[in-house]
Amino acid sequence: MIVMRGRKMKNSLYKMEGSVVTEEFDAAAAAQDQQETHWLWHYHLGHMGDRKMKELNKHGLISNLDGSILKICEPYQMKKERRVQFASSSARSEAPLELVHIDVWGPAPISGTSGGLDIQMEHSPKISP
Repeated sequence: MIVMRGRKMKNSLYKMEGSVVTEEFDAAAAAQDQQETHWLWHYHLGHMGDRKMKELNKHGLISNLDGSILKICEPYQMKKERRVQFASSSARSEAPLELVHIDVWGPAPISGTSGGLDIQMEHSPKISP
């Protein structure tokens, strides 16, 4: 493979400088490109795990993935952590705002889309920011 680089001269023309790249370099560059493609898909798909990404690749839904395994990134690791279950409660509200359900995990390094907490009220199916 030939890699060329142009340098603009005083007369607004470009002088091209090139070099021949060996197969060894090509393999290293391709491997680096492959790893970057894998990471980009991983982030784009919400930190999806390798098994699911390989399944998507197998069905042609994403491309340019080889069989390499990703290092575990911090958001993926946090997503996989087991959550503590809350005790069951028989309490029910009679009016709006009498009983409010709030996710108290945190502090989160990234806030929600509205920039605040998400709250669900007993008498409303909507989630309020």
